[in-house]
Amino acid sequence: MSKPRCLDPELIIPISRGSTRVFKTGAWTDRQPFHREKLSPCRAACPVGNDIPRALTKAAAGDLDGALAVFLQENPLPGVCGRVCLHPCQPECNRAQWDGTVQVRALERAAADLGRALPPPLSDSGRGKPAAVVGSGPAGLAAAFHLARLGHPVDLYEARSSLGGVLSSAIPDFRLPAQALERDLERILGLGIKVHLETRLDRAGLKELLESRRAVFLALGAGRARVPEMEGLGLKGVLTGLEFLEAAKAGTPPPVTGRALIIGGGNVALDAALTARRLGAEEVILACLESREEMPALEEEVELALEEGIEIRPRLGPREVLGREDRVAGVRFSPCRSVFDSEGLFNPVLDQGRTLELEAGLVVLATGQEPDLGDLAGPELASTPRGGLQVVPETLAAGMPGVFAGGDLTGGPGSVALALAAGKRAAVSIHAYLTGRSELRVPDPALLAGGPGFSIQRLFRPETDQDLRRVVAFQDLEPLFLDHRPSRPLELLAPAERRAGFREAALPLSHDRAREEAGRCFNCGTCTGCDRCLLFCPDSSVRPPGEEGQGYCLDPDFCKGCGVCAQVCIRGVVGFGEEP
Repeated sequence: MSKPRCLDPELIIPISRGSTRVFKTGAWTDRQPFHREKLSPCRAACPVGNDIPRALTKAAAGDLDGALAVFLQENPLPGVCGRVCLHPCQPECNRAQWDGTVQVRALERAAADLGRALPPPLSDSGRGKPAAVVGSGPAGLAAAFHLARLGHPVDLYEARSSLGGVLSSAIPDFRLPAQALERDLERILGLGIKVHLETRLDRAGLKELLESRRAVFLALGAGRARVPEMEGLGLKGVLTGLEFLEAAKAGTPPPVTGRALIIGGGNVALDAALTARRLGAEEVILACLESREEMPALEEEVELALEEGIEIRPRLGPREVLGREDRVAGVRFSPCRSVFDSEGLFNPVLDQGRTLELEAGLVVLATGQEPDLGDLAGPELASTPRGGLQVVPETLAAGMPGVFAGGDLTGGPGSVALALAAGKRAAVSIHAYLTGRSELRVPDPALLAGGPGFSIQRLFRPETDQDLRRVVAFQDLEPLFLDHRPSRPLELLAPAERRAGFREAALPLSHDRAREEAGRCFNCGTCTGCDRCLLFCPDSSVRPPGEEGQGYCLDPDFCKGCGVCAQVCIRGVVGFGEEP
């Protein structure tokens, strides 16, 4: 009878291979693990710099007040972003490689709608150093918000009769209800910002403003429509995208009957198409230069439009607007061979030998916007080749001393998140300019994965030594402890209900549903106190967080360097064999 084979003890528990003279439990290696929080890929992709894992940890515990407080550390408009942000965070979610991305945008909306929190102050060092912000779109609101949090007295100037820029004047209620914007504005204005409505600034006014405010941030947006040159643009029934959306939002839309023809492939074009549908158009066609795959609009928004009966005609370029007497009758198109040239620049090439005519009683040209400097332009405030105001990219400083600019005014790609990021960067630059702290001009200590996004909270109120440069990848996680919980689809109004009015199309998450969805977050790079490193350590060398707030630490007398704690760390927080 053969003897039973002896099981290798090291398959059960790490056993010392070396002397116990230095380490009381013996040594495997001179390498030791360390505890350091890192950056999640979702936060690295967020232009606003939201601390998504920490906010979702709060939400998963049912603390939506705490989740909102975390979002407000970086973002003055969580209710807006929770609805209209392009959510670049979600495609980068590590859970997408497991069982589906976490619905971060919907969770930010839930925190903004259901949570109660006020923006936390950052510093009082700006006290007595006033600044002015001109323009109240996302970039202007962000700059005013963060400057006020830094203690600066802030005056906010807006040419219109209400705050918000296109957020209030053009984005339809089915995407952004007025109440959501009003809640965000209430928190911003609660910081003591002084508002001046119906105040338009010219070059003389800017110089006068600089006499009383040493620093001014220009956030005038992109107010001029960019339309293709062709005949028939002056016919009745031809509008630009923002003209049409603003008229509809103001309750004075043009007559919409028969077929509406929307030209453009972005989200503004989709908003115009869906608005025309709600205003009574019997048929809506959206024609764009791009192929369906190249359309800049979010794919999920395109799918919603198709559900509502919007017809999409890709790869068509407009040649001429056709009319009968003084009214529009249709548009003549040619097939679009290519949208961009060999250098990646926008340069459409049409097949001039082929044409297609589409009849329409309403034509909306949603083909983009560009900055309009008006009489602000001059030697000190030069424009870029694309028509934007020229600034130093790192600081957003313009040519005139004390003047900063950002958002759509500088001619960059437009989105709410990018505008918010520009306003935050401008606030830091203006604070540095007014207080003489030149080291803040480029916020290297707070850059997220090398930038351009950064954390203003980390810059002024660092609470951890989190490594913001190292992004936690999926392979850094421990799948042994990852459960499978695919996300439930977000609920929407039925297409017939959506077409019947301007109710918000996406239904909100309930408190319990938000808690459930937030609980799916892996919290990559963020320690949640799960104690696995403590429980699995074979020699009890891991010490729990102390009363002074430090995280988990190691007792060097007992750690043999087996690396078990790093292996069982779900979130990639415990490293091994690297320099802390």
